[in-house]
Amino acid sequence: MMLEADAAKVTDALSASIESGMVPSAMKAWHTGGDMFGVVVPVDGLAARLLTFADVGGWGRFVPGGHTAVKIGGEFCINETREFVVEGGIPMPAGSVVFKLLDGGHWDPILIYGRSARATGRRRARQLDTTMPEYDARKPRTVEAWRTVSEKFAEGASGEVHLIGGTGIRPTSIWVTREFEALKNNPAITKIVQVDPASGYTRVIWPE
Repeated sequence: MMLEADAAKVTDALSASIESGMVPSAMKAWHTGGDMFGVVVPVDGLAARLLTFADVGGWGRFVPGGHTAVKIGGEFCINETREFVVEGGIPMPAGSVVFKLLDGGHWDPILIYGRSARATGRRRARQLDTTMPEYDARKPRTVEAWRTVSEKFAEGASGEVHLIGGTGIRPTSIWVTREFEALKNNPAITKIVQVDPASGYTRVIWPE
């Protein structure tokens, strides 16, 4: 589960995939263009807590600490989105709303639960490949995913940032078209340093 304030950042299947930490249902909707659904659950009176490894049943994308994460190239990028769990096997709280996610992030309510509905217990996560797809310029969905994730984490970075790359960076690369501008517009960034992996030469590229 995530807080409603964090869920407000979800506007489509791609952002749902990122903010949820690449859960299978969101990834499937993103890949296939299928519908996205969600549930708003009142948690008053429920014992909410942080997830543990025991809760996720072997889910390989889980990072403890209370935030969702995206795994890219073997490394985890931590989202600002908070996640928690409540015990299953209890009646679905009255007033819980099932909604369909529409264009622009609008929620279309399709069902409001009364006191007779029952919540299911936690299910073991299916072992699916939910890592970020490899970059492929021939696939628009993949390109947009990498652009969105790169820009998102640039906006959430802080301090001194190192760019590993020499003089061969393409002007149409995601770094040039998305990340660099996002970093420069991020007030938490103090310096951007380019590092040439071949020679080890470094230079400050921002601020100039």
